[in-house]
Amino acid sequence: METTFTPDNFPNGNDLINKALTYRSVARHLPNRSLSHQRKLSNTLYKFEQQTTMNPDQLVQHAKANDNLDTDDLIRAETRKMSPNQPQQLQR
Repeated sequence: METTFTPDNFPNGNDLINKALTYRSVARHLPNRSLSHQRKLSNTLYKFEQQTTMNPDQLVQHAKANDNLDTDDLIRAETRKMSPNQPQQLQR
């Protein structure tokens, strides 16, 4: 059963970690990280999901079905929206 959060029901750090762990693409890697990293990553995944309506597993499926550059462009565009005051680093 998937948890849906609304502005009135915004999740705390532990709720976000638990939600992130329900996704297969995240569950393998998240438990091996520090608690602060888990919270930061879970929060970022939550914001990304709210903006794109794609959960982490759906993003992986999107990446498999689309060109790598299209997926990279999607991720870059959405992360710019999440942190407009922080310039994107150029990847070479």
